[in-house]
Amino acid sequence: MDKKVKRFELNFRMYLEMFPPGLFYTFPSCFPVETVTSVEYLSLSSCILQLPGLGNFRSLKHLFLKDVELDDEIFQNILSGCLLLERLSLSGSRKLVNVKVDGSSSKLRCLEIYFCHYLKTIEIYTSNLVIFRYIGPKVYFSLESAPCLVEVSFCVSLKTCDNRLSYACAHFASKLPQLERIVLELNPHEVCKEIKMLPTFSNLKVLVLWVLIKNESLMVFTSLLELSPSLRRFELHSYWGDISARSYD
Repeated sequence: MDKKVKRFELNFRMYLEMFPPGLFYTFPSCFPVETVTSVEYLSLSSCILQLPGLGNFRSLKHLFLKDVELDDEIFQNILSGCLLLERLSLSGSRKLVNVKVDGSSSKLRCLEIYFCHYLKTIEIYTSNLVIFRYIGPKVYFSLESAPCLVEVSFCVSLKTCDNRLSYACAHFASKLPQLERIVLELNPHEVCKEIKMLPTFSNLKVLVLWVLIKNESLMVFTSLLELSPSLRRFELHSYWGDISARSYD
C-alpha cells in the first residue's frame, strides 16, 4: 500500500448473495504484516476479519465495518491496536457477542452498533465517549463510566423488550444525567404504561422519537416534554414496522 493513502474502502456487498459467508474475502490478506502507518479512514463491507486484524493500522481514526465477520477477540484487537481510533461503526456482525470498550480506547468519541443480532453485552469504561448509537436486540448494558457521553440513540426491538422506555431510562437517563440528546423508538402504549416511572431529564436539549402509530393519539407524548425542562427541540417521526428488526441497505 502506498504510504500516502489516507482513505481506503473495500465493498464486496454486491457479492453478498452469491457466496456464503465462509467464502468471503479475508482481510487483511492483501497487506504485509508490518504496520500500516498512513490510513486514517477505513471502510470494509461483506468480508471476513481475522488476526492480525486491524491492530497494525496505527493511524486509523475512522473505522466502518458492515456485514464483516469478526468475533470478540478481533474486536478487542482493534481497540488495543488502533489507539487513535475516534469513530467505530459496526453493523451486521453475526459473531460478535460481547463488546467491551475500556480505558485503553481513550480517543474513541463515537461508537455505533447496528443489527448485531447475536450480541449479549455492551460494556463501556472509557472517559471520552461522546456519542453512542445502537439498533438491535435487548442486551445487557453497562455505561456508567462514560462521563462525557451526551448523545444516545437507542432503538431496541419490541420483540425482545416490552418495556423499552423504562429500560432506556434505567440505563441512560438515570445513570447519565449529563445527556443532551436522546433518540428512541417507542409507541404511545409504552409511554402510557411507563410514564409514572420516569425520571426528570434535567439536561436534555433534544428529544427525537421514532413512533409506531396506528390509531392512537399523539398527545401522550406531551408528558415527556413536561419531564424535560431544558428541552429546545422535539422531533416525532412516524413509521410502520419495527426499525430495530429491519435489515438495512
